[in-house]
Amino acid sequence: MYMEKYVYATNGLSGIKNIGNTCYMNSCLQILAHTYEMHDEVRKLTNIRNTNSLFIEWIKLNNQLWKSNTTITPTSFHNELQTIARKTNNNFVGYNQNDASEFLIFIMDIFHETCKLNVDMKIKGSALNKLDEIAIKCYEQFVLYHKENYSLIVKLFYYMSVTNNICISDGRLISQSFQSNFMLDLPIPNKHNINIYDCLNLHFQDTSLLKENGIRDEKTNIQHDVVQKTSLWNAPPILIICFKRFTYDGRKNNKMINFPIDKLDIQKYVSGYKTNNMYELYGICNHSGVADGGHYTSYVKTYTNDWYLFNDTSVTLVQRKNISETIITSKAYCLFYRNKN
Repeated sequence: MYMEKYVYATNGLSGIKNIGNTCYMNSCLQILAHTYEMHDEVRKLTNIRNTNSLFIEWIKLNNQLWKSNTTITPTSFHNELQTIARKTNNNFVGYNQNDASEFLIFIMDIFHETCKLNVDMKIKGSALNKLDEIAIKCYEQFVLYHKENYSLIVKLFYYMSVTNNICISDGRLISQSFQSNFMLDLPIPNKHNINIYDCLNLHFQDTSLLKENGIRDEKTNIQHDVVQKTSLWNAPPILIICFKRFTYDGRKNNKMINFPIDKLDIQKYVSGYKTNNMYELYGICNHSGVADGGHYTSYVKTYTNDWYLFNDTSVTLVQRKNISETIITSKAYCLFYRNKN
């Protein structure tokens, strides 16, 4: 058995040693260690490809983190990471500072490749309305993406988005596309007193595509000026949101962004069937410093509803009376939300 649930209530407060600019790695690993849904899915696995994989090292590391509240040195995990990085991504070779969100994408893709399966996906039933018709198209695209490429990572973290290109002159739907996504990257508005809904509104705002940027109707081969509308089709069990704090010219946006802890409501941005689109925060990856340097830490909500600051080997309880003031800061970079359903 990978991990018994009673362990969640007593352990999970181990620190991770920084073995050379690996704070970006440590901050992500602590949040994943408290993503209990991943542990539940790991229990169900019967066929894991490549037993010497990074995924196996992650499982071993998690077992260490939860065995007792101590300090862990992630040497084996990092060594395996180095082996893979030399073949696929030189950014993570050596001991340079790296971006936490890029690291998360990198290892989650490896985890996905390790435990992906061929699955039998069938779409049943007939469309009774316009929403059903879109749903069928969306599910067809999902099957195309994942029928031979399905994993616990897809199940827990991936969501589908839909983009509609609407003709400005007559309101017709010119084209429609679907995309499978892992992380929601949000722009930061250029104003004061920002909250996460301002970022979401900016991300999902309509875009006009005019003249040479217009969209060609495949049926008539005529190009049209369109309004492009993008929305989420579904809400994943775990929603990872990353603020676009780093610019291409090497600067960092340190603006304060307020975000809810107990109730993030994304209903407005979901065009699919209206299920439970309410989320609660359980992890924050923080970055302090400048774009090409600095330090990563994480705030994590534990099984007992306490918040802790994980700063490499240091693990500190956040006083309950000061949770909002402590964890909502301008250092927040990646947010991890759990669906409340």
